Amino acid sequence: MKEIDKQIQDLKSQIQDLRKEKEKLMSMPPEIRLATFLHVKLCTHNHMDGCGWFYENDWESGEKLRWLRKSTKLLLQFEEEEVIEMVNIVKEI
Repeated sequence: MKEIDKQIQDLKSQIQDLRKEKEKLMSMPPEIRLATFLHVKLCTHNHMDGCGWFYENDWESGEKLRWLRKSTKLLLQFEEEEVIEMVNIVKEI
């Protein structure tokens, strides 16, 4: 029983962490949220020295601006969830 109780507590902790992560994501503007998603799913650069995403602190230049422009264009044509679904389908093929 103790092992099951520990597993339950671990899962509750994971749920709490996921809720916090979701809250953080949902507080972002949709174009930034989508740019982040697109980068995670589609960036093919080497993240040691080929992509500046993790080194940039703002959205006004570099890789973050590049992905932000893509997400902004997509959001002019589609809903955020539609883009996410399309990208996920393409990544599965």
